[in-house]
Amino acid sequence: MLAHCIVFHPRESLILPGRLDQGLTLKGTFTTGPFQCDEGSSKFTHCCFSSDNSRMVTFYRINLIVWNVLSGTKGKCIPCKTLFSFSFTASGNFLGTIDIENVFNVYDVTNDYTVFKSIKILSQFPVEIVSTFEENSWFCSFQHIITTINLDLFLQVSLCDVMNVVLPSNFYYSRELKCFLQRPEMSWFSKVKEILNDTFGWSSFTALRYILIGDKNVLIYSCESNTMHVFSLEGLVDTEERTPNSKGVFSNLSANGDFVYLNNTWEQRFTICELDSNRIKKYQKRLHSDQLDIPVVRDGVILYGENRTPELWNSDLTQRLACFDQLAGIKQYLSVSGQLIACVYQSDVTFFNVFTKKIESKTIFNEDVLSVHACSSKYHVLAQIESSNISLWKDGTKVGGWEDVFFTNTSLRCILFAKFSAQGNRLALWSAEVNKIFIFDVASIKFLAQTPINGPHNDLIRLTFFDNENLVCSSTNHMLYFINADRGEILTCLDVGDIPAPIAVCRERSIVFAALNCSERFELIKVWLPRKL
Repeated sequence: MLAHCIVFHPRESLILPGRLDQGLTLKGTFTTGPFQCDEGSSKFTHCCFSSDNSRMVTFYRINLIVWNVLSGTKGKCIPCKTLFSFSFTASGNFLGTIDIENVFNVYDVTNDYTVFKSIKILSQFPVEIVSTFEENSWFCSFQHIITTINLDLFLQVSLCDVMNVVLPSNFYYSRELKCFLQRPEMSWFSKVKEILNDTFGWSSFTALRYILIGDKNVLIYSCESNTMHVFSLEGLVDTEERTPNSKGVFSNLSANGDFVYLNNTWEQRFTICELDSNRIKKYQKRLHSDQLDIPVVRDGVILYGENRTPELWNSDLTQRLACFDQLAGIKQYLSVSGQLIACVYQSDVTFFNVFTKKIESKTIFNEDVLSVHACSSKYHVLAQIESSNISLWKDGTKVGGWEDVFFTNTSLRCILFAKFSAQGNRLALWSAEVNKIFIFDVASIKFLAQTPINGPHNDLIRLTFFDNENLVCSSTNHMLYFINADRGEILTCLDVGDIPAPIAVCRERSIVFAALNCSERFELIKVWLPRKL
């Protein structure tokens, strides 16, 4: 969180420069501050105001102090641990705080700021209060996603990645964020990020914040930059719907390469197209779905059924072949092979053969799974659980010695994409911290190679294995790369002339597919036939 050590007085043309005993006028001269404070309460590193600007809360070291803005007097001093963020609710009746141990405390303003409720949020990442939501709840960033927390301290997770959202700095403007979660394609957030990235080189993953200036303008600044920009809202808001962000789209090819499956998670829309001589033949079908990966098996595809039960459908989605009731309630599933899928539950991963209808292997963690990055045909699981960093498991047992190789580069603690080869003996991954692909030999626990991707930071879109020896990946610098997995050597690259969305491969037909536009204008979807590697 960016420390709010300099704020404007909500009722006077005065800047409070991290202290209350002095103020800075708009002419650049210092004057006596309007608050009656002593040495112990004059400084602050964080500050927030109630929505009616009648109360102010400041924090310094171990004290949270409530001030009456109208009289300039101290109202309450609350001893606490080091805080990460805090905010009033929109009603002003409650104050929420999160400390560095991710303990969320709710103070009842109407009852002399007594603790109303308290909970420790289990997360390896800091949880931050972003803004208020409705009358008595908050928007928070949690595990790189946006969630809401109400007075019962119940987390309602949204499918929105905070890395792709411009977050508010003035908390009472959460209605724009709410609108974005409901209709992202109609929001001006994405357009702002496109302009900043194209014009100023700000990456799409740069932490952006906004402050609305009246009803017509918005000020955008970056938590990682010392510049800010003012935009006209009228010029940012489109009257027609725009193409959804391609990063919210997942794709795959049927096993025989005859069908393309596109899944737009922003709009919960699943589409299927038929290929004819390596061209898009026709728009086939459209379904509503909230699944992320689209597992493809031999002559079929896996879709969610009722109660999140996996169902096997034929390749053109005209017939349901099987329903696997024994797998109901899964959180996520991943493609593994032509017969296997990996089913992710709250505290385990189950490898299931969709043709024999049998469980082939199971990895039980006995604690909550935070994320599963990849699974292999040899029953490997690359995952992170609550009590440890990212680790590798096989047949339900943690693989020893992996961390020594994997965490030699500390930037690999944050993985964005990972993929095993079809035979399960290679692992390729891309870190969100560096613009490199790292490749490992799984059996020998050996680091093989790393390949830098030229272009802006956080440039990669997707990666997958073309075959057991070669990788294919797409990036936002308009390039499609083919990389040797043993040497990390870029064998060839193609300039695709646009920003490719997720890629998919069909090894039998040597097809590499990438969608350049994720709207229904399918003439913008292209297919490449790579040369023999």
